[in-house]
Amino acid sequence: MNEVREILGYYKRFLWLLVIPMVCVAVKIGYVPITNDEAYTWQLVQQQYWKAMVGTANTHWLNTACVYVGSFFGKHIVCIRWHCALFYGVYLLGLLALAKQNFTGKYTQFLFVLVAGCHPYIIDYACLARGYIIAMAGVVWLLHLYLKGSVFNRSTALYAGIALLGNYSSLFIVIAIVLLYSTTTMQKRYWGAIVPLLCSIVLIVLAVVQLLFIGSKNDLVVGGSGSFISSTIYSFVYDGLYLPTQLNFNGWQLSKWVSYVVFIVLLFVAKYSKAALQKLSIILLLVVVLSTVAFWVAKVPFAMQRAALVYWPLLLVWLLLLAEEYLKKLSSWFTKSIAIIFCIGFMAFVLPKTSFTSCKDWLPDAAMPAVLADIVLLRNENSATPIAINHVQYGTWYNYYQYLPKYATIKHLGMVDFSGYPVLADSTDKKLRIYQFVYLCNRMPVLQYPFSYKEVKPVGSLGDSRLQLY
Repeated sequence: MNEVREILGYYKRFLWLLVIPMVCVAVKIGYVPITNDEAYTWQLVQQQYWKAMVGTANTHWLNTACVYVGSFFGKHIVCIRWHCALFYGVYLLGLLALAKQNFTGKYTQFLFVLVAGCHPYIIDYACLARGYIIAMAGVVWLLHLYLKGSVFNRSTALYAGIALLGNYSSLFIVIAIVLLYSTTTMQKRYWGAIVPLLCSIVLIVLAVVQLLFIGSKNDLVVGGSGSFISSTIYSFVYDGLYLPTQLNFNGWQLSKWVSYVVFIVLLFVAKYSKAALQKLSIILLLVVVLSTVAFWVAKVPFAMQRAALVYWPLLLVWLLLLAEEYLKKLSSWFTKSIAIIFCIGFMAFVLPKTSFTSCKDWLPDAAMPAVLADIVLLRNENSATPIAINHVQYGTWYNYYQYLPKYATIKHLGMVDFSGYPVLADSTDKKLRIYQFVYLCNRMPVLQYPFSYKEVKPVGSLGDSRLQLY
């Protein structure tokens, strides 16, 4: 608590700026429609089907526990996401601690907190009942304590546990830091750190075992198969620019020579830079090695898209420290100018992409209220009308919306899987004949499907459509 007071006192003139992202998160918590993964977690909680959690990558343990607590207060989306604002606040405080600790320039500190705290992609997942922002909160405080030179204690073990139980995408960062802490503990004989370290190691072992089990069930679907550079770093750049979500990253891979160059740069920086930059470079090197070994040995995919978010604070601190250390040799004025230009560029081209009603990875789910409202109108006209929705949106309906009183008149919806087109065109056409109306989401252009229909009606503002079939 003393450290938190010190941080708040240091930034007291600028704390009001943090109100803006906190308000953004609070608004999105209430206005963004529930997503498919959140709905699945909510369904598991409602059914108390706890044994399913062990074998699914959708399980983010701390997040599920918070959803369970919220379920006692109702089915409203705020009851499901109540904890998001709490952990986002912890994450922001961690960013302030890292900025104060590592950067000498005020403009660099501001740039770091601005990008790592207010980026639309981070805001997207800060408002969803998933484990990503929980893991990020644990990681930033774990990084802060390690760079500060603290002895591994109960606080360090707590943040390591929060990171791991928040989301397993933090596993390699936690292993790297715990490994470095273990080396220091044994060298300097900090025997008081043994018990917290052992607790963290046991948690890591359990996480590895479950991750391997989930992998054996082929449920690790978010990830890349190229390399750490072509997967995690590419996601960092691509999602950093908040470009439209790509459904398949594996076809795009950076040259192996680029990977080698980046690896050599990390080695060089780790050897010839100042203490903080050295520590961060060693952590990054260990993460690259661990993730590569995990992919080769157990086919654990490299972190991508939302799974790569946990690496953002680490990469940003490393990049800005590197820039600050080597650019300041030119002149302090030059360093300030570069930081200001990046701040203006970020606020001009990236921040305006923030949406209060949708998340870029979950546009089909953002359209669900409009789709269901349209279905309610059809059901009110004729309760026996056979209606189907697409496979992308069906899971959200099945796991969450069908339990809400406002959609009680819908009763039953069919589901048509369009993922096999055109291979499954014949079999899917036969299934379609039993329906009068079929709904396509915004990722499904009507013209790519060869079945017969007589009318297409736009639904909502996100590109969904209702087809009336022959």
